[in-house]
Amino acid sequence: FMTRAVRKWAVFILVLYACVSIAVFDIVSAAGMQPRTWALFVVLIDILLVCRFDAYLSYIVTFVCILLVTLASESTFRFGIFDLPGLDVSSSRVCDCSNFPCKQDTAFAQCFSA
Repeated sequence: FMTRAVRKWAVFILVLYACVSIAVFDIVSAAGMQPRTWALFVVLIDILLVCRFDAYLSYIVTFVCILLVTLASESTFRFGIFDLPGLDVSSSRVCDCSNFPCKQDTAFAQCFSA
């Protein structure tokens, strides 16, 4: 049987893995202008509350707030998170303009073409 210390470490590893996974999926979703997945953090917080692991809640809430502020500022200022290697957003209908503001004709051609 597992001791309490082993259970705490197992939950910590699972929570850490879930946080990283949800964050990566959310970054990819935000870069491709697809439905966001950050709401899954609410389910993770619920699981932690049911299992009475309150020590990790402040870390997760802080991590989610930093993630959301970073992604919101990335969509405004474009400092390169959405342009990371491996995020193939070229097939989606995303305005690909890293040097914002784009030229007017380029922005309309890229963002509003059918």
